[in-house]
Formats: sequence, C-alpha cells, structure tokens
Amino acid sequence: MGEAGVPKVLRTVKKRAAGRNHSGQITVRHQGGGRKRRIRWIGRGAREAQGRPRETRGTIRGRLVGIQHDPNRTARLGLVQREREGRRYVYYQLRCEGRQVGQERVVVRGRAEPQDLRVGNTRCLSEIPVGSRVSDVQRRGRRGRSRYVRTAGGAAVILRKKEGKVVLRVPSGKRREVDGTCRATMGRIAGEEHRLEVRGKAGRSRNLGIRPGVRGEAMNPVDHPHGGRTRGGGPEKTRWSRLAKGVPTRSGKKRSRWVVRE
Repeated sequence: MGEAGVPKVLRTVKKRAAGRNHSGQITVRHQGGGRKRRIRWIGRGAREAQGRPRETRGTIRGRLVGIQHDPNRTARLGLVQREREGRRYVYYQLRCEGRQVGQERVVVRGRAEPQDLRVGNTRCLSEIPVGSRVSDVQRRGRRGRSRYVRTAGGAAVILRKKEGKVVLRVPSGKRREVDGTCRATMGRIAGEEHRLEVRGKAGRSRNLGIRPGVRGEAMNPVDHPHGGRTRGGGPEKTRWSRLAKGVPTRSGKKRSRWVVRE
C-alpha cells in the first residue's frame, strides 16, 4: 500500500505529448503544460495488483473501503479490497451512483445469482435485464479493457438482445452493438454534477493542461474565416472553413462496425 491507502504498484508517471503526434505536429489544439499527474489503473478484480495470475471462473467479492479523486478523469474512484488465500488485495474501480463505503462489490464470472443483480456489481451483458442502465462496458467479450461509458454521470441503456448480441444506447444517443459476453457494471457512474463545475479563473485551466484559445474574430483573414474588420454575416465556421454548428462533425468516411444503423 502506498500513501493514503493508494496501491503503490498502481501509481505510474503519466507522459504528456501536448497534443502533438509522433512527427511533432499539433493534432489536438489547446493542450499543453499542466501539472504532472499519475495514472490510476482501473481493474475489475480479475487480476490483483501484485501481478497474480488471472482468474478464469468463480465469483469475486470485494468491499468498497474508500472513495478517492483522480486528476485524470471526471469520475471518482472507489478503492475495493478483497481477500484471497489469506492475503488482501486492492484495486481501483469507477464509483457508481449510490455506492457507499463498506458495501460489498461482486464481479460475476460464470452463472450469476439473483441476489447479485445490484447496482455496482459487474456481470455479463447477456445476464442483465433489458432496460437496465449500465456503465464501464467492454468492447470485446472476455478480454480487453472497458471502452464505453466511463465519464461522470454516464450510463448506457440496454435496448434489446439478439443472437448473442446486445444493443446499447450510449450517452451520445448512438446505438452500439456488442457481444453478450462483454462485462459491464450495473448503474450510472457517480458525479453527474461535474458538468456544473465552474473553474473560476484561467489558472485552473492551465493546471489541467488546457491552453488558451483565441477567437476567430480577433485573427487576420488569412488565419480564420471570421478574421478581419468585418464578419460578412456568414454562418459560424471553423478555421478550416467548415460549418461549426448544425451539422454532424463525424466524417462520413469514418465507419464503425459497432454502430447500429436502423
């Protein structure tokens, strides 16, 4: 255990690239600087922090012993502790809404029991009833890290099941189809009020690694469509002369085999 009950092996220094790719070109604007942070690895309890072998079957039971802040994400982390072969192991998990310190958390591997159908427990999507809210969803069954619905206040809804597949409505409104063997945590991620946060000063944004942005109207005409002395009354555009409002921003050439199109 590290400082303040944090697993020492789960704390590694995070490298920052300031929004640049491997050739040094800026691909994500307004990023750079900020305080040095450390990564908190999110686990499901299947592999302990000490590098023990992965468990393949059985139900893993742990207890929530603390709630901690993570500077790299909007959601709060729950510190889960469990015992195995006389030893205690701890790992991080995204905290679900309604989970309190001292409550039990269950990771179901195999056939689930009816009493394990509670908020905060992890199980396969095929065993969760239709209409339930889930979060921290895997993209590939039985392997890989969680990819969907990991932000504060986020939740996906199970719409239907068909031929071993499960269709989810993610917070963006899109429908994604994943395998029924993918695991998900029941309930909504805690911290929905995070969107109401007011930073209050520019220094907080700089500490978060957010660099200042310049209005297009304050630029020259060669730098932005809005630049110059007059606007011209045209629609809002980006610096690349694309419409900024009212149209989808996702490229039509970029397809995803997980997105369901009705």
